[in-house]
Amino acid sequence: MKKVYEEAAKQIEGEQEVHARHILVESEDEAKAIGAELKKGADFAELAKKKSKDPGASDGGDLGFFTKDQMVPEFSAVAFALEPGKISDPVKSQFGWHIIKVEEKRNRKAPEFEQVKSQIETYVTRKAQARLRGEAARNREGRAHGPAERGGEDRRQARRLEDGAGEEVRSKSTSQSDFSSLTSCPALCRASTS
Repeated sequence: MKKVYEEAAKQIEGEQEVHARHILVESEDEAKAIGAELKKGADFAELAKKKSKDPGASDGGDLGFFTKDQMVPEFSAVAFALEPGKISDPVKSQFGWHIIKVEEKRNRKAPEFEQVKSQIETYVTRKAQARLRGEAARNREGRAHGPAERGGEDRRQARRLEDGAGEEVRSKSTSQSDFSSLTSCPALCRASTS
């Protein structure tokens, strides 16, 4: 399990994240009017609460930290280009028109192992169970074409393998080392964005 964690952590760490707020409106004219208010010194969070159609408007348009691939490309391109404290011109996306304010930028950090240990255990166990089920199915298929007198015993052995898969997985879960992709382990991805 530690190896799965370490592989995932390598992929996560160092990726840039942006903490931003946004105000989402229907038209470019609305977005331009909000931009003008902001240039005159209006509070971004208060305007978001009053004018944004986004569900997060009640939080002042706060989107928290996100990576480039977590937002639509038009939005990400602008958010990652802005410096902290800066406010964008209107940005068009499939959702409407955005005004974006970048609060902070940082390099993403992986969560501590203990924070995601139980999620990794579940991931490793499920992956191993799926592998064992696949092996049992292949054994059944391969032996189904063998001599008739062996068929019954082979099916019973395959069933025992499937039934015992959970026990075998629990005893081997900490020694699994064939997981090459940490991004396929969602525990780290979810936990690192908090």
